[in-house]
Amino acid sequence: MAKMAEIAREVGVSQGVASRVVNKDQTLRISKETRARVESKIIELGYSPNVLAQSLASSRSGTIAVVVHDMSNPVHGKILCGAQQEAARQGMAVLLGDAATRDRKQCTIGADDRRRRSRGSHPARRWRDT
Repeated sequence: MAKMAEIAREVGVSQGVASRVVNKDQTLRISKETRARVESKIIELGYSPNVLAQSLASSRSGTIAVVVHDMSNPVHGKILCGAQQEAARQGMAVLLGDAATRDRKQCTIGADDRRRRSRGSHPARRWRDT
């Protein structure tokens, strides 16, 4: 997989310029020809952004954590489907946790959430059996 430095070197621009072309920065002042050369080299070398590097640079993982009490509940399926569709629309991923465990221990998604730096978590309301 090609790296940003390789694209920049082969086209003869700085890494910053190559990065701004990749990110479609419209304020970048370069010629149309230079922009086209960078874009062509991106395709030629099969460049794909490093998601981990982007996460580190932006302090955002692109992950949303969702914790439900019991994933087998059909109501949660519809909610999770909607959450997944919206996350995908925004280029994000969903990290799913189930608070209902066989031994009723506390769900550990909170610790995972902090390690993964997800945008936030929202536990679904727990319904009590009556």
